[in-house]
Amino acid sequence: MIEVNKTRNSQIDFVKGILIWLVVLGHTLQYIKHGGDREFFSDTTFSFIYLFHMPLFMAVSGYLLKPVGHGGLVPLIKRRGAQIVVPMLVWVLITFVMQIVMDLFSNSFDSLALTKILVISLVSQYWFLWAVFLSTIFLYILGRAGRYEWFAATLLSMILVLLPLHQVPAAALTLVMLSFVFPFFLAGHAFARFDEILKRIMKSSYFFAVEILAWLVTLALWILWKPGYYSYLNLLDFVEEPYSVSILFTGGVFSSVAVALGIRRLYPFLAGTSFAAWIEDLGRKSLSIYLTQTFVFVVIARYLSSGWPNMGSVIGLLTSFAFSIGLVLALQLLTSFGSAKFNPVLFGAKAR
Repeated sequence: MIEVNKTRNSQIDFVKGILIWLVVLGHTLQYIKHGGDREFFSDTTFSFIYLFHMPLFMAVSGYLLKPVGHGGLVPLIKRRGAQIVVPMLVWVLITFVMQIVMDLFSNSFDSLALTKILVISLVSQYWFLWAVFLSTIFLYILGRAGRYEWFAATLLSMILVLLPLHQVPAAALTLVMLSFVFPFFLAGHAFARFDEILKRIMKSSYFFAVEILAWLVTLALWILWKPGYYSYLNLLDFVEEPYSVSILFTGGVFSSVAVALGIRRLYPFLAGTSFAAWIEDLGRKSLSIYLTQTFVFVVIARYLSSGWPNMGSVIGLLTSFAFSIGLVLALQLLTSFGSAKFNPVLFGAKAR
């Protein structure tokens, strides 16, 4: 069966910490610097972050799942559901209740509109967590294919990309993003399977050329990046937008490799410092921070960003950096409190 690897890896926690901060920074650029305006799609900092942060996050998620034991699918669903689906639904409910209260105070209560908001929130507000949950289920099912597991996995990845999932009502965003990040989840899982072999390859004197190539391709794609390359805009419609979708996946692969290897080289210099310890703690709390930061930005998007003036490039970037760091610090502190009884419901149960 598929289970979370229990052995903590400080370097992996460091990677996760960097990535969760970049998730917060990306949302800050979107809603603080650009006030929710679609101009953020042309923001160069945002485009660099977008190239790799979710693909690499999914690869790390896949890496931390290892095949052990002989349990069944239902126990797996229960465990993963308790870990990520339950708190996700709780935060959706909190958001929905807040929406009702705000509508009542503003005399704009509309039951039909609220129902639509609830449905969309349930299936799209935490699309990344749905992607992790469904990818875990897919991976377990694919494991039943035995020696044909990787052939079946490749086939499923291709089918997901080719299906017109962007046309599915309400769930389009989650399904599109699942199609995008699922291959990276599989890649991370494959790396875990062949970890020792990969470590030997990375020690090769020729492997440095791979890093250089990855960075060159990443920088080239970053310079050439256009809004149409975002999955949010091309909707992974490979039939209508084959070039844009191909660029999207190419960027995800090369930039994820470049950044992962870059952090791998950087970490030994920072290990043991207070900065590294702080980032590692962010990584250990990445699920909790993701849950709460999504709620924060939903509130900002719905109630605070309307009419928010766009900031200049330098001021907006500096403000975004400061706001994102302050927010992750606040959420890190918030998720440190609470009780053993309620914390798993709000911030995610620890994997067992």
